[in-house]
This record gives sequence, structure tokens and C-alpha cells, in this order.
Amino acid sequence: MSKNQKTYLLLFAVVLVWGAIGFQFFSNYGSTTVEVAPIKTKIPDYSSAKSKVIYTIQPDYRDPFLGKLYRKPVKKKKTPPPSPSPKIVVVFPNIVFKGVIQGGEASFIVSINEMDEIFKAGDTYKEVKLIKGDEKEILVEYQKEKKAYPLRQ
Repeated sequence: MSKNQKTYLLLFAVVLVWGAIGFQFFSNYGSTTVEVAPIKTKIPDYSSAKSKVIYTIQPDYRDPFLGKLYRKPVKKKKTPPPSPSPKIVVVFPNIVFKGVIQGGEASFIVSINEMDEIFKAGDTYKEVKLIKGDEKEILVEYQKEKKAYPLRQ
């Protein structure tokens, strides 16, 4: 190929690429018209508005002749004392004290809702905390309420 043929071939390629770009541009942004729906406005009806705001002046300034502040005496309303709220009854889960495991530190076998667990003093399971215990009974805490359970055999 001669130098002129290469120049014409490259010129044709450039015109072809720019023509494709121009075609894409004008086909997307050409003369497309968008129809706009007419705007409907509603005029508010103020005839039904009957409320009227009344402003009053509160004279809270010093009387120039008496030298005192002008204030009307305020009547204090007596409020009844708040009624005591009813005590919430805490329903404990089904807890059964089944036995003691003796060792270095005593462990207690406790069934909570028919699920056996081994507790030491201070352990918590499902919000049930074992506070203390011995061979005869245990003391548990559930939602800040304490209850003792004797050993069942």
C-alpha cells in the first residue's frame, strides 16, 4: 500500500467512527417531544375557617410610679398525690431443685422448664440467677424477685 492509500483508508475510518458517534447522539437526543399534562390547581376554600387567634398583652414591667413589678397573683392548683402503681406479679418459670454435687465448690442441679442445668452460686441461666444454696434448699432470683426452692427427691 502506498502512502496515499493508507491516508485515505485512515481518513475513511475516522469519518466512519465519528459518523457512528454522531448518529448515536442525534438519535438519542433528537427531536423527541414530551407531552406535559396540564397542571390542575385547587383554590383553597377559606370560608369554612372559623378559628380566630386572639392576642393579649401581658404587662410584666415596672410601674414607674410605684416602683414595683406589675404581676397578677397566680393561683396554684392543688394536684392530688399520685396513686401508687400496682405491684407487678412476677411469674416464675417451672423450677425444681434436684440435688447437690459436692466437691471443691458446691454445684446444684436445677431444672428450669424441664431443662436440667448445673449451677454454682452466682450463675445465671434464662434470667434465673442462683444466689445461694445448701443441701436442703436453694435461693433463686428472677426479674428482681427472690424465691426459695426445697430439695425434691
